[in-house]
Amino acid sequence: MKNIILILAVLLSASCFAQQAQTLDSKVTNVTLFLSGAQVTRAAQATLKAGISELTFTGLSENIDANTIRLTGEGSFTIISVNSRVNYLKTQKTVKDEESLKGKKKQLEIQIEDIVSQQGVLATEENLLKANQKIGTPDKGTTTLELKSAADFFRARFTELSEKRLELSRKQESWQEELNKIDAQLGEANQEEVKPTGEIMVQVMAKEAMNAKFKVSYLVRAASWKPEFDLRLDDISQPLELSRRAKISQNSGEDWQDVKLTLSTGNPNESGTEPRLSSWYLGGNTYNYSGYSKNKSYQPDQSVVEKPVVGYSLNGIVNGKVFDIQDGSTLPGVTIIVKGTTNGVITDRDGKYSINAKPGSVLVYSFIGMKQVSTMADNPIINIGMQYEATNLDEIVVTAYGISGESSSEDRAPVQKKEVIRPQNLQIESNDQQQVRSVKEYVISMPMSMPSDGKEYNLVIGAETIKAAYEFHSTPKLDRDAFLVAKVINWQDYDLLDATAGVFYEGTFTGKTRLSASLATDTLDISLGRDRSIMIERKKVKDYTTNQFMGSNRTVQRALEISLRNNKKQTVTLIVFDQYPVSKEKDIEVELVENGGARVEKETGMLRWEIVLEPGQVKKLVFKYTVKYPKERILAIE
Repeated sequence: MKNIILILAVLLSASCFAQQAQTLDSKVTNVTLFLSGAQVTRAAQATLKAGISELTFTGLSENIDANTIRLTGEGSFTIISVNSRVNYLKTQKTVKDEESLKGKKKQLEIQIEDIVSQQGVLATEENLLKANQKIGTPDKGTTTLELKSAADFFRARFTELSEKRLELSRKQESWQEELNKIDAQLGEANQEEVKPTGEIMVQVMAKEAMNAKFKVSYLVRAASWKPEFDLRLDDISQPLELSRRAKISQNSGEDWQDVKLTLSTGNPNESGTEPRLSSWYLGGNTYNYSGYSKNKSYQPDQSVVEKPVVGYSLNGIVNGKVFDIQDGSTLPGVTIIVKGTTNGVITDRDGKYSINAKPGSVLVYSFIGMKQVSTMADNPIINIGMQYEATNLDEIVVTAYGISGESSSEDRAPVQKKEVIRPQNLQIESNDQQQVRSVKEYVISMPMSMPSDGKEYNLVIGAETIKAAYEFHSTPKLDRDAFLVAKVINWQDYDLLDATAGVFYEGTFTGKTRLSASLATDTLDISLGRDRSIMIERKKVKDYTTNQFMGSNRTVQRALEISLRNNKKQTVTLIVFDQYPVSKEKDIEVELVENGGARVEKETGMLRWEIVLEPGQVKKLVFKYTVKYPKERILAIE
């Protein structure tokens, strides 16, 4: 008897704790969109019974990073396990309005059928009228009055039938065009990729029945945003206007409807592993990680791709350094992107980078003023030596004062579609961290929706004015135009990021640049394009141009005059740059006879004038130099 009671107790206990499966209908509530990737938070409710329950979050993205899943809940229960999987049996199409299109198509087909029926009735009536146009009989003639009355009747009726037939024909044509568009859209929907769905399975144990609330968050890779700015200046007497935009896109496989969106400058793809130094050997079949050797012979006009033998294979992360091939100096701010994706990083102050890349993918290295480099990701360490290329005068360059090197170039990969999202009464909350490498967040105060279509959308996230000092720069030896430069001193107060900026000066779009705020120190100089209201001319002064021969040497005298005229209504500060030659040989002697009031750098031969020009004022700058050299030599001295 005791054994029977014990068996019944065990069976009863097992039945109480048997697993009970339940599918949860969850909703996306919060999304934190990173520069690469997004953290998605979903909420759901469930009614738990006493015992162990298996809960399944369905209809999720198939691109969930399983290592980032985090589950929290409200209620007296214990979470036993959390797992994820991809369900290939339950799929979802990327076009969500297919059923709506089919319903509209059916309605149009019924309307067109009704028109065809009405046209048939009109045709029958018209044929009937034509068959009965005769009036009178052979025995009895037709009076003039009867003939006129019959003619009026047939004319009016045929006209009415013709107008109705034309009206029906126009309706049929219009509805048929709309039907053709729906058929084309449905054809595209049928060709859309049918994607599997992701699922998260959770096991919880409760001692008693209860209502529980759950929140699950996870990271998806197929999402990103890029900060962008627009800089506008109508007149140099006004402050610089700055508007902030974000290019956002996601193709995670799940639509985000009315979510609380946060834009973060963080990058979850960055490695969190502490770097460790290994032994540094010189000589033998080893590798010098400095990335550059002055004793190494590099070919001119060719970039360098170094892939050293390190003893282990690529595991999904490529590390390396980017350097200037001419002098070996490291290059901060170089953009590295996995071709065909939005996955990209920027080199740090030491020119180092770390990027997630699958074996066989292509890495593209871009930097303003240097030739682009592409190479296959087939080694865990890839170092790149970049070459300079000819400067495009139409390109706007933004550099930090006192920092050598230029900002990285803009990714010009084409996008399928650009749309501007302008929410009303949009407010942005930004954190107040001021460290250069700090993570900043922009919280969108109103619910946002983003379809999973991979297209790029422009989101306007704010505008403000920037206090800046303006000065004009000119290098008349190379270009006769003056270029307006905005000098932003307290640039840290404006929360500027490394981003592309469009520049509008005096109502005209003058080009694009990439702000490198992470490299700035005290002052950020922003070129705002050409200003042709300042007239500049450079010419040779003939009276001072002479050639003298004495023994085996030749002495040449040169004088150059730079004429400046301010046609603006405001007083302007103009910085003028020029140069005279510098000798590298003992038998070539150069003397600057007159500097014209310029600040002189003897080592480089550079001349710099800082001129204040009143409205309408004209000023001339003259500098003179002589060059003495062997008369059999041919030198370019102008």
